[in-house]
Amino acid sequence: MRWHHENHSNDEVLRHPADAEAWKSFDRTHESFSSDPRNVRLGLATDGFNPFGNMSVSYSCWPVVVFPYNIPPWMCMKEPYLFMSLLISGQKGPGNDIDVFLRPLIDELKELWEKGAKTYDASTQENFQMRVALMWTINDFPAYAYTSGWSTQENLACPCCGSETYHRRLKHGSKMCYMGHHRFLPSDHKWRSQKAQFDGKRERKGAPKQLAGDDVLNQLSTLPPVPLGKAVKRKRLPGHGKSHNWKKCSIFFDLSYWRTLLLRHNLDVMHIEKNICDSVMGTVLDIDKKSKDSLNARLDLKMMGIRKELHPEDGKTTFPRACYTLSKRYLCKLKGYVRNKAHPEGSIAKWRSHPSGKSAVRELNNTNYYAASLYVLQNCDEIEPLVQKHRNILVDLGVNVVEMHRHEFICSFKERTNAEGGNQNVDENTEDDFEAEDDSDGSQKENTDSNDD
Repeated sequence: MRWHHENHSNDEVLRHPADAEAWKSFDRTHESFSSDPRNVRLGLATDGFNPFGNMSVSYSCWPVVVFPYNIPPWMCMKEPYLFMSLLISGQKGPGNDIDVFLRPLIDELKELWEKGAKTYDASTQENFQMRVALMWTINDFPAYAYTSGWSTQENLACPCCGSETYHRRLKHGSKMCYMGHHRFLPSDHKWRSQKAQFDGKRERKGAPKQLAGDDVLNQLSTLPPVPLGKAVKRKRLPGHGKSHNWKKCSIFFDLSYWRTLLLRHNLDVMHIEKNICDSVMGTVLDIDKKSKDSLNARLDLKMMGIRKELHPEDGKTTFPRACYTLSKRYLCKLKGYVRNKAHPEGSIAKWRSHPSGKSAVRELNNTNYYAASLYVLQNCDEIEPLVQKHRNILVDLGVNVVEMHRHEFICSFKERTNAEGGNQNVDENTEDDFEAEDDSDGSQKENTDSNDD
């Protein structure tokens, strides 16, 4: 439980939440808590799913899982260290009423922060008062609205930009579009002056201010209290969609330290990567019903007056091919690289490793080869028990686990495989000797029988 304080590397590389600025800011603000590394830091994740697998069935389950960050990153996200604190089930998702179900958990977290719990430390063989802090939540974008209280729909959907969100309703696509992303660039960046490549305007404004916990509470203090419960009819808060997008005050603000956190809510990377990858690949490959490059999208470009080379002709439903769309000729060429239709990714990788034509071959140096080998071994399920065993040995030795594991694991793995290979050869040779002896005994017996005759 002290790994985050004693064993993780301080080389300015983000490998563990302890390397993040949010973690360091919490340590500076709450020194009484951070002074004892045995105090537990938790993350909380929740999302809904249909347990029956049949989407026609109206039912929803929302597990709320907490997990400790004190332990190494290769352990904290494993099943033995994930604790389901509650399970919300019903015909519909909890929505904004999730605070009602979270109340027992929040009360327990408050007690563990203020008073703590008497705990036995097996390494020092003594009791201590263990305290607990919730560092942040992890959700997808819809669940983000339930835990934070900021609606992720309509005009001001972005919780980071807040009331400064650039939004525009697309007439033909009938969707809300969020623009102005290049205002996050440095003030002297050349893209700020490029109009045609973006929304037709030069960007002169700076990035919106990040709201601290006190700023959020000041905004919420001007709004009337929001009643919770399915039987209560809630009205839209005044100014919703214009000056703010709040729907409630999150129950997490009942934790006294919540307003001091630099990062209170996180988005689940898995959902973002999948959705973005599906959209990009569908558009680049021009897949029917999956591509975002449709006639309505081209008409919206024409209405905005940007990207004139992509505008459809008047009265026609066809439009020119975009430069980012792969042609059928190139797709046929790419298909030629696939020799095994069952495993196209492996066939392409094999072709890339044996290039033809005018291709440059780059050999890996010893450092890069070692790093690549280590990456492959650590992501192989068959090798995972050996990886965990090696890390446990280093933990018992009291050395820097990350650095020593990176430098020594491959050597120890080679020694183990060579030793097992040697033992196997000895066993095979022994078996061959036994077989040879049996054969010789048999031949001697045959000779004796013949002499008797």
